[in-house]
Amino acid sequence: MKISKNTVIILITFLVGACLITVGCSTAKKPVQPIHSTPAAPQTSQNASPAPTSSKAPLPNPDSPLEITNQAVAEANKVIGHNKAAAFVTDKVIYIGLDLGSSIDKQESYKIEKNVIDRVKRFESGGYTVRVTSNINIVSQIKTVYQGIAQGKPMLDYNIEVDSVTRELTPRGS
Repeated sequence: MKISKNTVIILITFLVGACLITVGCSTAKKPVQPIHSTPAAPQTSQNASPAPTSSKAPLPNPDSPLEITNQAVAEANKVIGHNKAAAFVTDKVIYIGLDLGSSIDKQESYKIEKNVIDRVKRFESGGYTVRVTSNINIVSQIKTVYQGIAQGKPMLDYNIEVDSVTRELTPRGS
């Protein structure tokens, strides 16, 4: 059986057309946007005036775990007596670690932790439980999680640290 040149050309044209239609008509996936990205500043030339913008950037969700974490850290940092706070939120619990330095005794550290709990509970109205520690090992794990989620990494990357912190800071039954 001999196939003519015209038949081969028609067949190839049909296959190329079918491929183009199939690929061209498939739905495009939207690129995934990072949770906490900052838009790049547009570059303008010296002669060009900036165009007015009619739409505003979306505001962060005040109920998101990242925003609650940031607000809790901001409130905790307002309490005098510690160097810096770090935190994360999981399962309606805010875990806060305080860097107290080495010269503070147990009594003073307890007072500072209590002040942080009271301050964060006053600002927070979503039914969250607040747990605070100044134990250097636990604070180190909380800082690791806090820095990672601030960089946009998922909480799943920190399961070991989160499990350890929740286990250490969950009250035991009597």
